[in-house]
Amino acid sequence: MFPESEVQLCIVHMVRNSTKYVSWKDRKELCAYLKTIYGASIAREAELNLQAFGEKWDAKYASVSKLGRGAERPFD
Repeated sequence: MFPESEVQLCIVHMVRNSTKYVSWKDRKELCAYLKTIYGASIAREAELNLQAFGEKWDAKYASVSKLGRGAERPFD
C-alpha cells in the first residue's frame, strides 16, 4: 500500500528480541556488547562491533547477531 515508506527499527525492541532466548547468566554481558553496537556513532564502528560480538557470542547465540545482520539498514 505504501511502497515508499521506511520501517524505523526501535533499538529497545531489537535488544528485547535479541535477548529473548539468552540465558539469564549471559544476558548482562551480552547486553553490554549490544550496547556498543547500537550506541555506535557511525555505521562502520557498529559493523566492527557486530563483528566482535559475533566472535564472542556466535558459538552460543548465533541468532542474535543474525538479527543485526538481517535488518535492512540496522545502523543508519
